[in-house]
Amino acid sequence: MKNKIPNLFLVGAPKSGTTAIYEFLNSHPDIFMSPIKEPHFFSKDIKPENFTPSYRLRHKFNLKKYLNSKDFNPMHIAYLSNESLEDYLKLFENHRDQKLLGEASTGYLYSECAAKEIHKFNPNAKIIMCLRNPIDRAFSHWKMDYRAGRSKSSTFVSDVNADYSMNDHNWGGKSQTLVQIGKYANQVERYFQLFDHRNIKCLIYEDLKTNPKSTMDDLFNFLNVNNDIDIDFNKKHNPSITPKSSIVKFLFNYFRSNFHLRDRIPGPLKILIKKLFFTQNDKDMILKSDYEQLSHYFKDDILSLESLLNVDLSKWKKEF
Repeated sequence: MKNKIPNLFLVGAPKSGTTAIYEFLNSHPDIFMSPIKEPHFFSKDIKPENFTPSYRLRHKFNLKKYLNSKDFNPMHIAYLSNESLEDYLKLFENHRDQKLLGEASTGYLYSECAAKEIHKFNPNAKIIMCLRNPIDRAFSHWKMDYRAGRSKSSTFVSDVNADYSMNDHNWGGKSQTLVQIGKYANQVERYFQLFDHRNIKCLIYEDLKTNPKSTMDDLFNFLNVNNDIDIDFNKKHNPSITPKSSIVKFLFNYFRSNFHLRDRIPGPLKILIKKLFFTQNDKDMILKSDYEQLSHYFKDDILSLESLLNVDLSKWKKEF
C-alpha cells in the first residue's frame, strides 16, 4: 500500500526534545518517519525567500537533487514550503506499510497556518507537541545562537530583551524569536480548534527528560502501537556542544553554512570530530535571577496554557 499518506505530525516546540522523540518514533517498527526530520512543508508562511541572507545560506537545500539521489540520507532540517505535494510525498515512498507515517517540523507550532494546512491535508492525523519551560527553552535556543556567534550581546537576559524589542519576529527573520516561540497557548489553541482532541497529545519536556520510558510508553499507547520494544532511552540526542578553540568554532560555522560540504562528511567521521574537537556543556545553568527577570514575558501565557490543557504547570513557575 504505497499510496498511504503521512498521518503523524510532531509539531514542536523547538529545543524541547523533538529530536529525541523523533528518534524514538523512528525506532518503532510500526512507524516510518521522514528522512528529513523537519521538512516544513505545511508551514506555508515560513518561506526561504523571506529569511535573512545568513539564515537562508545556512539552510540552502536542493530538494530535486536530494530526491533524485534516491539515497535519502537522514537530514535534520529543510524548508519545502514552496515545493509540490508530489515532491513532499516522495520523502515517504520508502515506507514498508507501517501503521504510521510521520515527520517532525518544529516550525508547525509557531506557524500561523500549518495547523490549517495539515488539517486540510489529513484531518484525522495524530498531532504531537512537546512543550518546555519557556525560559529554559529560550536559554537552550540562546546557547545555540551564542555558540554560533549570532547573539547580540554577551548575556542571556540582555539578548532576550533586545530580541523581544525587534520588529521582525518571522521565523528565519532578524529576530531569534526567543520569547515569541515560548508563548505556547495561542499556538496550541490553533490545533485544538481544528483537530479532534483525542488526536492531540501534548507532552511536557521535563517529564520526557526525567522519565523518558514512561513518557514514550504513554505516547505509544496514544498512537495505538506496541510499547514493548527495545529502545535505548538513555541515549542523548542533539546534545549541546561547544568548540574547543576559536579555529574549531570558525570551521564549525563554515561547514554549518555550506550544505554541500557539510553533508559530504561521513557520519562516523562527524562523530569522531565531535569527540576530538568539541565538549558537551550540559552543565551550563540558567541563573535564578534570569528566571526572575524574564518571568513577566510568560506568566500569563502559562496560566492560559494550564487552563487549555487542564494540566498543572507549577514546575514551570517555581523559579519565578
